[in-house]
Amino acid sequence: MDWRRGAASGLVLATLAASGCSLSGGTTPGAVGPTPAPGASAGVTPTPAPEPTPLQASQAASPGATLALLPDTRSGQALDVPLIVRGLAVINRDHPVSSAYAPKVTGEAQLVPQASQAYAAMIAAAKADGASIIWRVGYRSYDTQQALSATPPTFYGKDADSYVAKPGRSEHQAGLAVDVASEQGYGTRFPETKEFAWLRANSYKYGFILRYPHDKTDITGYNYESWHYRYVGVEAAAAFGPNSELTLEEYLGGR
Repeated sequence: MDWRRGAASGLVLATLAASGCSLSGGTTPGAVGPTPAPGASAGVTPTPAPEPTPLQASQAASPGATLALLPDTRSGQALDVPLIVRGLAVINRDHPVSSAYAPKVTGEAQLVPQASQAYAAMIAAAKADGASIIWRVGYRSYDTQQALSATPPTFYGKDADSYVAKPGRSEHQAGLAVDVASEQGYGTRFPETKEFAWLRANSYKYGFILRYPHDKTDITGYNYESWHYRYVGVEAAAAFGPNSELTLEEYLGGR
């Protein structure tokens, strides 16, 4: 989750299947690793997305409500794939995956195929609008996350645990999350850039949401990360819409 470092049920289940994952048991690990790249390929025609629709009452948390944990009774080999809730993979502090989970990723963004294609379309659209989004991190393996969490960046200080996930608890291991930046600023300065403003207004059209919004640490388990975007697919992302502060946990009915 460090800056350096889906969707309808059918969409994300298909994404996981296309990534070599079996939802009924084990996975087919892919020999992959993040390779730094300047961004996704240009020339990709953006795919239109549905306009945002109001959240159903069952999808939105009441102000001040105490959210229940999403149920998770998995153990043993069941942890070789993510918990799936309403068709979306959930990986966080309370819902881990084992080291056996290693989806096949593709493209310069190092994401699972559908997320990679959506990211390329999003970057192309941003570029057409004069926003140059820089790719920083896509897929990160269990072992890489383990090494990162063991020696997190020193500038996080005592707060590192709220930024750097433990192994098996990072969305980057699913190939569904991407960290981005701008030439004008990265990390805590990213919100000052036009690239950040563009993403907040448009990322949902391509199936991406800001994963760790402001003042939601008690729900997500992680501090605000303006650079971390999660692919959920255009149908689910439409419920978030532009400039949303909704978390994935709230959308799914828990935390």
